[in-house]
Amino acid sequence: MLLVALVLPAASARAQEATAADAGAITAPAPRSTPSIGLDRLLRPPGGILAPRPDRAPGGRDREDWQRRFAEARTEVRELRVSVDEVQDRMRDASSGSYSYSPAGASETYDPEVLKLRAQLQRDRQSLETAERRLRDLEVEASLAGVPPSWQQPPDAAAD
Repeated sequence: MLLVALVLPAASARAQEATAADAGAITAPAPRSTPSIGLDRLLRPPGGILAPRPDRAPGGRDREDWQRRFAEARTEVRELRVSVDEVQDRMRDASSGSYSYSPAGASETYDPEVLKLRAQLQRDRQSLETAERRLRDLEVEASLAGVPPSWQQPPDAAAD
């Protein structure tokens, strides 16, 4: 016990001396630029790396189930985009063609129809963001499960 008490302070003193002496000599290494790898590239590696095992379906689902899930997700995104466009058009019509962005409080409209459309537009945009996120999550899930790209397309597109 006494030996440890004597050795410890001596070792820390040497370490401090070495650190103080080396502090002037330490230089930061030059930063290296690393190539950016996009998420899409990571999700779709070169062919053959994530081949599905023949003894089980990727992700526990068969081809038709994966295609159905992707079709539903893409249909939802498509319908919400159309809905957002329609609400924007109705908002322009309801505000007499003077619909444009303005800072909060500057020439705010109090027309109940425009206010209702504005609230609907905000809800539709949030729903669209959520649907796009779900589609992206499904793509990630399929990629991690080793689902072939042809299973992620509608049946008629996969035949091409």
